[in-house]
Amino acid sequence: MNWIGYTKRGGKYTSHQTFKTKISAVKWFRRNRHNPFASVEEIGIMDENEWRKVAQNIKRYRVTQRVGKAKYVLSYYDGMKRHVDGSDFFDVITFRNKKQLNESITSLHKQGYIQE
Repeated sequence: MNWIGYTKRGGKYTSHQTFKTKISAVKWFRRNRHNPFASVEEIGIMDENEWRKVAQNIKRYRVTQRVGKAKYVLSYYDGMKRHVDGSDFFDVITFRNKKQLNESITSLHKQGYIQE
């Protein structure tokens, strides 16, 4: 079983890193957060099954460049749509210029999406 370290930003959970054991996750977060006495609750560590339950409803997006003939590709997940096998279904929008891409990203931020 893997353990996932996370932080809560603006009411949304974001994943940081996956660890093999809970002890290694605690050590890493204590060392990198500069708080050697931080509790597990403050650090934010869940097992993989718990994280999947939380992460299912996170609205998120990702931007890729130069995919096929598209210059910019924006794929976003609304927290609801699923494939038949249960995986997340990402909607895709393609752009030719960066101005339109930035307008779409700001509208997604206003709707509560976070970048992966």
